[in-house]
Amino acid sequence: MIYGKPYTYFLNREGGTKGLLFGCLILLLPVVGPMVFMGYQAEVTEDLERDPDILDHDPFDLKHFSRYLTRGVWPFLMSLIVQAIMMIFMAVAIAAAVGVGYAAQNFLVGYASFYLFLIPVTFIATLFSLPLMLHVQLAGKLRVGAAFAFSSRFLGKLWGQCLVTLFVHMLISSLIGMAGYAMCCVGIIPALVIISMAQDHLSVQLYRIYLAEGGDPVGSAAEIAEYDDDDH
Repeated sequence: MIYGKPYTYFLNREGGTKGLLFGCLILLLPVVGPMVFMGYQAEVTEDLERDPDILDHDPFDLKHFSRYLTRGVWPFLMSLIVQAIMMIFMAVAIAAAVGVGYAAQNFLVGYASFYLFLIPVTFIATLFSLPLMLHVQLAGKLRVGAAFAFSSRFLGKLWGQCLVTLFVHMLISSLIGMAGYAMCCVGIIPALVIISMAQDHLSVQLYRIYLAEGGDPVGSAAEIAEYDDDDH
């Protein structure tokens, strides 16, 4: 895994700074903005997957606004599913914290335990969301059953590598986020753009490893057949 390139490739290409600016402006739009940005992310993920150096991708262009919006519908819907799953995990963390607080007869103990439960729960939920989002990006459509089947196979092969990658990404993202907040909070949106684009690059790197270890490509006849077999 390469951990430096994901946070610089987007800015180092021609038009990278303009793409960052457009990305920030787009994210300020309610609902539509995130969908457009997710559509662009899906196209970048496809471009990176095709490039042996995991670098080449089309710059953000406002003239493709409608195309990004159309492409972003499916990742946006998947993100809602992921958020729903994370809410379930969070409810489990809350229930566990309440149980601990009740057993200890101490509100502060329950409050502290909530965060102790929340950290690993959030980490696990994020771990499962990575291959789900990757699948819908590469498939170009939402196939919930196939996405979950892919996620299971993906993590079955790479769970250890995914854990390390996610941990490193969270550390670097925290530093980038703090730098954004340090700029009177104005830099937090550019920081979010960089962090999001970095996650796509890391996902493609993991996908390459998954394929190298015998995983079926997203959308291949073998993947579809395996999903159909599991579904019946």
